[in-house]
Amino acid sequence: MDRPKLRKVDRHAHQRGPEALLVVRDPLGLADPFAIDAEFGVVLDLLDGTHTLSQVRQSLLMRHGMDLPLEDLRGFVGDLRDAGLLDDETFRDRWAQAHTDFLEATERAPVLAGVVYPEHPGELTASLERAVPSTVARIDPASRTCGLVVPHDPPDRAAAVGLLDRTLRGLPPADRLEAVVILGTDHGPGLVPYVVTNKPFTTPLGSVPCASAFANALLRRLPWVGREEIRHRDAISIEIAVVYLQHLYGETCPPIVPILCGQTVLEPREGSEDQAERFVVAMESLLEDRDVLLWVSAELTHAGEAYGRPALSEAGAAAVEQRDRDLVEALRRGKADGIAAACSANHPQGRPSGGPALSTVARLLPETARAQLVQYALVDAPDGTGKVGQAGVRMST
Repeated sequence: MDRPKLRKVDRHAHQRGPEALLVVRDPLGLADPFAIDAEFGVVLDLLDGTHTLSQVRQSLLMRHGMDLPLEDLRGFVGDLRDAGLLDDETFRDRWAQAHTDFLEATERAPVLAGVVYPEHPGELTASLERAVPSTVARIDPASRTCGLVVPHDPPDRAAAVGLLDRTLRGLPPADRLEAVVILGTDHGPGLVPYVVTNKPFTTPLGSVPCASAFANALLRRLPWVGREEIRHRDAISIEIAVVYLQHLYGETCPPIVPILCGQTVLEPREGSEDQAERFVVAMESLLEDRDVLLWVSAELTHAGEAYGRPALSEAGAAAVEQRDRDLVEALRRGKADGIAAACSANHPQGRPSGGPALSTVARLLPETARAQLVQYALVDAPDGTGKVGQAGVRMST
């Protein structure tokens, strides 16, 4: 508390009636998301580890005209500390305990239930029915679908867009699949490009087993893919994918191979470029002669103020959509290099978040596979101050 330093957190503007709020989210999932008055954003900016609380208060008064009593400031920073949001011993102790708890757990517990989708099984099923109604035939015994790209929108948002309903059709029956390989978008920091876990995933609808033989074979070939297994603790994209798989297949849901694709797939650190190549080689070997469904849980560009980027003009939105469509076209043509180039180019709205997963699936698909864009949508961010590019893609042999 002498010179408090805020950890890296996600901040999103949110308007609730007349109130301008700032939603703070811990990318490591140690603290629950919470909302504060938007004007407190400047307080967070000053918690950089170089200012005492008295200096923070003085800066707020002199630079921003904000007269915050020292005791109130101390209480606010104390709450951040207790939540594990400061870079201090409280955070390190909580992180060490969370790491131990996750590794010792026999299953990966849900973290989004009751937060972004309903916690009660009946309510969740009703929400999924609105997004992906079972009145439409989803499974086709003659299906040649070998892969999908779907957003990781929660059911209520997905229902409003309609993209998942149109994409999740003509799927192979469960008894034809040895596993569903989920290539999930990793939103957190990481050192290695890919991370696998062999834990089952649980949701309010039950537990989906891991295809342990597949996952363990990958771990034997590439031990480093399990080094940062803790990243699966907050694997939002994979948890959402599992919920949809449970809805589609029910009690016959095939086992999964959960794989997180990190930004170092396309932005290699020293040594990680070779790791990405070795991962693809190992996966190609494991996928050979196996009947699997490749499920890519990914979105495209996250644009606008909601994601800490410039406000989006009409022309800017058109440019974002064109880049997203170019990315999907590169996938349709099987051009992994084209995907990587589109994702790596400098852009005022940043890089498409799902780029690493899209680039990976382009390299893993059979040569005979062809991708078809089912629908593209540029939808409003949850708080209305940005846009999210979403694509529904089916890949068939």
